[in-house]
Amino acid sequence: MLTATEEYALRAMISIATRPEGGYVLARELSQELSIPQLYLSKILQTLARRGLLDSQRGRRGGFGMAKPAKDISVLDILSAVNGSERFKRCILGFQACCDENPCPLHHVWKAEKDRILEVFSSTRLSDLSGNGPLGPDMKSSPPLQVQRNRRARPHDLLFLTKLKNVLSPYSC
Repeated sequence: MLTATEEYALRAMISIATRPEGGYVLARELSQELSIPQLYLSKILQTLARRGLLDSQRGRRGGFGMAKPAKDISVLDILSAVNGSERFKRCILGFQACCDENPCPLHHVWKAEKDRILEVFSSTRLSDLSGNGPLGPDMKSSPPLQVQRNRRARPHDLLFLTKLKNVLSPYSC
């Protein structure tokens, strides 16, 4: 459901949000920690900084840090920063003229589900995912989320996914 760019942005923001307040991390270090290609991650971090979600500093103690508190950033803010909000307005089948007056075959079903997804994304704060919200403080003691495609999930990945599922469960059927 999420693009690779959105997934990487979310994972990077979670990792940065779990660091001590005022702490900065180099893109190179974050890339190694999260197993994300460095150049790709650098572009994502720069985009997040341009959108005001991250702060970037040059120099010896430079890198990327939080521009505002994690409780003030929603998952939707992060996803929209890297891919724009238009993604959530397009027809799921790709039709240009899809709307309430001229719906595609999936329009009404997708519209209801999309609204629920957007509600989850807009109400879930970065602090919820970084150990400062409903997921609980034990997320801070877990290693950072490092889910990669084509490999088995490690125990701390499963802990994170279980906690995320618990936060999102009121929104599922």
